[in-house]
This record gives sequence, C-alpha cells and structure tokens, in this order.
Amino acid sequence: MLDEASRRDLPPGVPILLHGDPDLLPAVSDIRFDDYLAHPWTRAELLFRLRRIAGERSLVGRCGSLSWGRYWVAATGLDSVRVSVPLTPAQFTVLDFLGRYAGDIVARETMLASLPEAQTGGRALDMHVSRLRSRMDDATAGWPERPRIRSRRGRGYCLQIPPLAR
Repeated sequence: MLDEASRRDLPPGVPILLHGDPDLLPAVSDIRFDDYLAHPWTRAELLFRLRRIAGERSLVGRCGSLSWGRYWVAATGLDSVRVSVPLTPAQFTVLDFLGRYAGDIVARETMLASLPEAQTGGRALDMHVSRLRSRMDDATAGWPERPRIRSRRGRGYCLQIPPLAR
C-alpha cells in the first residue's frame, strides 16, 4: 500500500497499478491510480494491464513487430526474441506520431507542437529523432530489414516499416 510520503514522491505521469482485496478500495480512494487487479491474478493479465496503462501500440512488418509505450520501444523478430529499450517522454511523443501515420510524412510543425515548450527550440526535434533512431536500431539489431525514420527535407519525417511478406 502506498503511504502518504511515497505518494508525494511520485513524479506526475507515473502509472500506478494497485492489487489486493477489493474491500480495501475505499481505504485508498484518495490515491490516483490507473488500474486495479483483484486477487487472484495471472501473469498474462498483469502484463496486459501494464501494457494498456503504458499506452502500448504496435506495427507489424516483414521482419517482426515494433511496439512502443510511454517508457519503451520494443522489437520482436521472427525468432520471437523481444528486445526492449527505454524512451524519454519526448522520444515517445515523436515515435507515437510517426507510428500512427506510418508511411506518411508527418510535418515538423505538428510534432513540435506536441513537445513540451522547453524542447521545441532550434534543432530539438532533430535531436529527439536522432536519439530515437538510435534506440530503434538497438531494439531491431539483427533484423535483415529495419524500420526507418526518413527525413523529408522541408516537409517532415516518415516512419517506414518493411511491409508484410506476401
């Protein structure tokens, strides 16, 4: 159970998943939490709930699947090995935009408008994209064809996923 001190120390945006006896819910009603698991629960249910809280999204390509959430990007190759690397909130925001419009060009201005104001000056977006490319390369190392973030001069960026084999 979270006590008063530990609740105060949590930064905003940290997901909280509670579990326990449902009769205890009124005792924790003042805690902001994202989901609740009653006893008993399975590992599969826990993982599903955590991924839902983290806003997991995914795309499937010829060489595997690429998934991401608020805190990570992961790649699962054809060999079913999952490699996960952490993301910063800005990297997640950029990947989320590009992933929702995979194959289409996303304008720089659109992505800049979604970033916190402190991270929108000068070449901040270019730096986030560069670091995100590196994280994606780490996650997809060993794939014969990797997802790529392509720059479209004067227009924006495009996430290209190798298509499914026909």
